[in-house]
Amino acid sequence: MQDRTAREITAAKAFAIQRFAKDLIDSIDNLDRALSIIPPEKLVPDNDDPTSPRRDLINLYDGLKMTEDILMQTLKKHGLERFDPSAEEGGAKFDPNLHEATFQAPVPGKEDGTVMHTMQKGFVLNGRVLRVSLLCSVLVERRFPLWDMAASPLMVSNGMGLLMMIMVE
Repeated sequence: MQDRTAREITAAKAFAIQRFAKDLIDSIDNLDRALSIIPPEKLVPDNDDPTSPRRDLINLYDGLKMTEDILMQTLKKHGLERFDPSAEEGGAKFDPNLHEATFQAPVPGKEDGTVMHTMQKGFVLNGRVLRVSLLCSVLVERRFPLWDMAASPLMVSNGMGLLMMIMVE
């Protein structure tokens, strides 16, 4: 009984900030969008003129990036971590526990189920998935037995990570 109570207390402490973290995720996403909207070529100064409009954009970007870095470090200290499967070397494999494939596309030379593009990064709180990442994964063209030469299968996502096969004639 005491062991169970101790486990429950530990779990309550570990996940006490779960509601706060869920509310904060939208703000983190907006900060991430603000940083990703600026093209890298705009972050190179034109010249050494400190009054250049591009210099203001670079300073704004640097300030937002520092804010994001400090925020993510602080959240990591409290157990909240962001993950981006497309940023992993060679592309991560699709994991239904961490990812939701909103669509799949064939890509020559890529392995089936490899993450191709992340649309929304996921979050984990002390090892528990708080939000899955939304992504596009690679779909290798499949060969189906030909029971009807006129019919060909069409793979369609229902938007909930499930894939259906529809026969088109």
